[in-house]
Amino acid sequence: MSKSLIGLLILLNVASARADQPPTGFLNTSQLMATCNDRQKIPFCFGYITGIIDGYLTLATVKGLSQNKGFCVGESVKLPAAVAAVVAFIRSNVGPSSTVSASEEVLVAPYTKFPCS
Repeated sequence: MSKSLIGLLILLNVASARADQPPTGFLNTSQLMATCNDRQKIPFCFGYITGIIDGYLTLATVKGLSQNKGFCVGESVKLPAAVAAVVAFIRSNVGPSSTVSASEEVLVAPYTKFPCS
């Protein structure tokens, strides 16, 4: 089984197991969705999602996982598309009023929308 698939399975398992646990991180998904739905706060929404994804990709590269990050958001994926994918994932899989950690969901979403080929 590939490392990418194993990583995705671990993330999905963590996502389902933590439904009844208190959120970790600074924002929950309800708070993130409120910023993403407010025209005046959209820059924060973009910055938050971009920061989480960039941070993860940087850490994966530093740790030597550059070939097996689990998702690929290179030059072909534009920032608005990545943000839209995360927002759509949260709306359809978590719900806009959930108190699940936003940072965790931001990392799960790209696995479904931008898998590495």
